Amino acid sequence: MKVTPELTVKDVLNIDEGMVDAFIWISPAFEQLRNPTLRQAMAERMTVAQAARRSALFSPAVSCRVNAWLKTMPQFSSPTPK
Repeated sequence: MKVTPELTVKDVLNIDEGMVDAFIWISPAFEQLRNPTLRQAMAERMTVAQAARRSALFSPAVSCRVNAWLKTMPQFSSPTPK
């Protein structure tokens, strides 16, 4: 699965809960996502594009960073060709 600016933060976190760390890597402001109550309130309504604006980053840059993080996770990385 590829993360796009249109996906909600909830969609990204549904890929893997560890993706919280990707958002925190982008901006420490997303530390709030560790709190289940704040996560539920924020993640359902916020898109990746909105998260980018909140962290003062260009939307495609956030998508690229989250996708890069995703590739570091063994269960989501592509197998290397032989």
